[in-house]
Amino acid sequence: MAECIQIDCKDDVVVTQDLRVKCEGPEDGRHPAVYLTMLDDMNGKPQQVVCPYCSRVFKYQGQGNSC
Repeated sequence: MAECIQIDCKDDVVVTQDLRVKCEGPEDGRHPAVYLTMLDDMNGKPQQVVCPYCSRVFKYQGQGNSC
């Protein structure tokens, strides 16, 4: 069974204003380029997405919001 990724403990978090992101992995990464779409929270607002290859977290920060 897969373990949940603890976002608060993760160093590789990318904050973005885009709802769709491209991940090519770390600089020495060996995974293909993948396009990921932000997942909604329980209120239907975009929140974040995790790359299935390298576990990089992309966190959505809409315009005008503060982190």
